[in-house]
Amino acid sequence: FVFAAFFFGNRSLAINTGTVGILPGNPDPDVKYSNSWFVYKLDAGLSKNDSIRVINNKPETVVVKLYAVDATTTSDGSFALLMEDAPREDVGSWVKLAANEVEIPANSEKSVPFTITVPKDSDVGDHMGGIIMQEIEGAGKAMSGTGVKIVTRVGVRIYETVPGEVKKDFEITRFDWRTEKKRAGSFLKDLLDINKRTAFVIGLKNKGNVKITPKVTVEV
Repeated sequence: FVFAAFFFGNRSLAINTGTVGILPGNPDPDVKYSNSWFVYKLDAGLSKNDSIRVINNKPETVVVKLYAVDATTTSDGSFALLMEDAPREDVGSWVKLAANEVEIPANSEKSVPFTITVPKDSDVGDHMGGIIMQEIEGAGKAMSGTGVKIVTRVGVRIYETVPGEVKKDFEITRFDWRTEKKRAGSFLKDLLDINKRTAFVIGLKNKGNVKITPKVTVEV
């Protein structure tokens, strides 16, 4: 068995494993989150040259591999980069890295150029993917006595919005509620069965061509 552990930075936080990491090479101060993510608005048919910083804070030389993948949105709305062997049908196939294997000396970093090319027939709207770094030497850390290896991958998000007619539309797919225990309570509240809250679960399907961030008001 191989477990893949993914670490995706939150906005301005550095994206790294604590010792080796990757970040955008040319952040634009006028583009929000560009110090942690690649954010583009390229027309269909256009290309852009960029680079990624591979940072080694270890006291020894490391060898890493780099590859681009598509991304998806999970059922709870989270961003997720796909696995290395998943089909590349979107941004993952648009990125061409200058090198797929890089050796970085101790306590240093290297810049790896890449080109993103948006196909001429790309749909208007948002497209997601990312670039993943994985250490090669050691081929994963073995968990003693389990026969399981931990493979750590570090990913940087890529958001590309193809300009054109924006369509915002969504569908409510479910509406449920449940009663659950509050995180913090007291013995007396538990005994009286009043340490509870009601949680509403709303399923939304994005039928448009751009990201949406809906705000929901529940009236009882």
